[in-house]
Amino acid sequence: MIGTEILLAALTNMDRNQKIAVFTSNGTFTVPPGVTRVFVTAIAAGNPGSPGGSGTNGNSSNPYQSGNGGDGGDGGSAGQMVIDYPISVTSGQSISVTVGTGNTVFGSYLTLVKGAGQKGGKGGKGGSGTNAHESSSAPPAPTDYADVFGTGQDGTTPRHYGFGGPGGKGGRGASGLFTGFINGGHGGNGGQGAISPSQPAAIGGNGEAPLAYDFGAGGGGGGGGGGGGSPEKTAGANGGTGGSGNPGILIVRW
Repeated sequence: MIGTEILLAALTNMDRNQKIAVFTSNGTFTVPPGVTRVFVTAIAAGNPGSPGGSGTNGNSSNPYQSGNGGDGGDGGSAGQMVIDYPISVTSGQSISVTVGTGNTVFGSYLTLVKGAGQKGGKGGKGGSGTNAHESSSAPPAPTDYADVFGTGQDGTTPRHYGFGGPGGKGGRGASGLFTGFINGGHGGNGGQGAISPSQPAAIGGNGEAPLAYDFGAGGGGGGGGGGGGSPEKTAGANGGTGGSGNPGILIVRW
């Protein structure tokens, strides 16, 4: 795993005599002879992204209100994290390690909480449906963009009679131990609003899981479902599911 190799190289580069132990699952760390101080770099598991909201139905009676697009789900938060955290220990001591899809625990010394780190990006707002009797060349495109803060794109209001509003894009998951800023799982795209009975509202895209090596990162939020059309009362679509968060890791250096 490239990210793991990069971090381990950085942790050991200062002194070629340093040693490390890496835990990606439960285990026990036995303090080596002569060692009285260790340094722990670790992160708990990240949270999954939230599901996208459903679009609302179109109205078949005057004033023929088309449905709103659903809001995109928020990206998942990263796990709580420490880097090179110093701990005094006793030579020969056995310390239990808990690592996986929940909290990361190093004996009685350290407990890092799942999803208690950096927050993921906010999901975009769904576009409003309209009852305006206006002409337009095309309905607004599905939402597919997240900004540098991981916030999903908002759906725009259609400027055409009967078109449903598009769903908002899901927010991006928060970064884990091996990437920076908001680089967790990508959010799902918002679903296209209904155009006609033969072109109904689209389901929001599913959020994605983070890159495999980015331990503790959050999953992307699901895209919002498209809104139903009017005056033909077409149904709004469901939002997408949130992407899963990544498990934690614990590294001991001495």
